[in-house]
Amino acid sequence: MKISEVSKTGVCYELDININDELIKINGKSFDCLDYIYYNSGEYVVLTIKKPDGEIIDFEIEKDENEDLGLSFLDFEIKPKACSNKCIFCFIEQLPKNLRKSLYFKDDDFRLSFISGCYITLTNLKRNDIQKIITQQLSPLYFSIHSMNKEIRQKMLNYKSDCDIEKLLELFSDNGIQMHCQIVVCKNINDGQNLIETVRALEKFYPNVKTVAIVPVGLTKYREKLTKLEPIDKESALSIILDIEKLQKGYIEKFNEPFVYLSDEFYVKADLPTKDYEFYGEFYQIENGVGLFAKFEREFNERFFELDYNILNKNSNKNFCIITSVNAENFIKKLSEKLKAKLNCKIDVLAIKNNFFGNSVTVAGLICGCDIIEQFNNKHYDKVLLPKCLTKEFENVLLDDISVEKLERKINNKIELVAVDGQCFVNAFI
Repeated sequence: MKISEVSKTGVCYELDININDELIKINGKSFDCLDYIYYNSGEYVVLTIKKPDGEIIDFEIEKDENEDLGLSFLDFEIKPKACSNKCIFCFIEQLPKNLRKSLYFKDDDFRLSFISGCYITLTNLKRNDIQKIITQQLSPLYFSIHSMNKEIRQKMLNYKSDCDIEKLLELFSDNGIQMHCQIVVCKNINDGQNLIETVRALEKFYPNVKTVAIVPVGLTKYREKLTKLEPIDKESALSIILDIEKLQKGYIEKFNEPFVYLSDEFYVKADLPTKDYEFYGEFYQIENGVGLFAKFEREFNERFFELDYNILNKNSNKNFCIITSVNAENFIKKLSEKLKAKLNCKIDVLAIKNNFFGNSVTVAGLICGCDIIEQFNNKHYDKVLLPKCLTKEFENVLLDDISVEKLERKINNKIELVAVDGQCFVNAFI
């Protein structure tokens, strides 16, 4: 990696290491940016530097623990490792053609699991990867389990490796790696008794397996040549809730926490309220939609009850539109009624049906610009609120590559992107 900066406060500033030098080895071995972060926190490291004229120099460095080496690089990024599985429920396999290229890449990289909470299947881990996880104590990690029954798991993931999931979990647990697991439920495949047995099999690794999240399979309309799967309906959602609530009751008595959690989508499908805020603890699996409504509502109420008279008076008679998902429609309407009463404003809640992926896809993060344009009501608003989770990270572009700017022109309204946070939601109105 080519060095772009040598910090004056770093250890390397006093050495003959300069901008445009290249770091080619750490401790005599090839490396990635995760290795650099790991060794940067240690007390001893050997950096092999290649000078622009081709000269290669080894720098032996002794320093205090966590003292910064002070190097920055031009290409400090991880090139993700691809997944070799053919999961029967893989969302990427269900995408239509002609979306942006990056959406079709299936990653299964333990480094991304550690850095950003991506879920990995463990089937693509090499022996060196496992050793690195243990040696560098990369924790917590996020694992896709789906079933602890080998035959069912192999059927669901279609992997070719000889992956013994139980032995791997035991190895990581014995070495103090904290893990968060997810189960994607496919009707009549890994639900019912198998789901219960999978949770109980993961229980024995508690507290190193800290949480288990259960989410319903997401199915698009682009499944012509794929394994036939049924969506989770109201009846099956209710059955799963009853099974998991029995387990949760026992875990609360045993561990003083539920251990296994259902995504909010199950409660929406079953037409039931989600659990209270306190139930979800540290919200470890909120990216799986576990406790999202409860957290959002708590944040909303904290900000809502702070609103003073001047704010209320200033915002009366304004006209707003909230774009949301079918899943979140009733929840957002409930909060909007409170805002309308207090701010004396008008609020329309527009729940977008997902025609792009199919109507069985009901979550906000998969709403596309074309569906918003098609379903918008042609009214003029002081502001249209759009959840930020609809757009690409660091870019204001939706999944179908329609930019927010183009969307504004098409619906002839000013759009404000709002983080999925209850306080930000209230602030958008004031």
